[in-house]
Amino acid sequence: SIDLGAGRTPVAIVASWFYTCALLDDETIKCWGYNVHGQLGRGDVTSWGLHRNEMGEHLPALAFCGCSPGAQIIAVSAEGNTSTTSMRVCACEAGFTGDAASAASCVACEAGTYKSGVGSAVCTSCPVNAVTVEGGMSCACAAGFTGDASGGESCTACRAGAHKSVTGSA
Repeated sequence: SIDLGAGRTPVAIVASWFYTCALLDDETIKCWGYNVHGQLGRGDVTSWGLHRNEMGEHLPALAFCGCSPGAQIIAVSAEGNTSTTSMRVCACEAGFTGDAASAASCVACEAGTYKSGVGSAVCTSCPVNAVTVEGGMSCACAAGFTGDASGGESCTACRAGAHKSVTGSA
């Protein structure tokens, strides 16, 4: 068992010949091992995790951790034995579109559009008579209309004498 800090759990781990990096459940990244070429991404050549008191709370998270608003870290990469490529891979969250890897970052889906998965896909228009719900992650039939907009179906007007005053698939 490797101590990455109190209550911390690795979500993804990558290893090279001489060092290892872990993406943790709090979206921080910790790397340890030999660092003679600066491959730990710390801006120095100090090796970590080789001696007592260099792991757990003593092992600092990398400063470049975190993604732009509307994005989340989905992976870490470690390429080569001597390169400084320990880094995070970001993707736009559901309800956001854009390029999480660039300065453009992720932006919320506009009203009337949605994106249900993580990635850089564009937001999709909601079906006819549907509105965006759940922060842009799905669509639902507007008040006065019925159907299953989350399945991509158009919403139809309620039958004569029926009334639906809330948004949803009722």
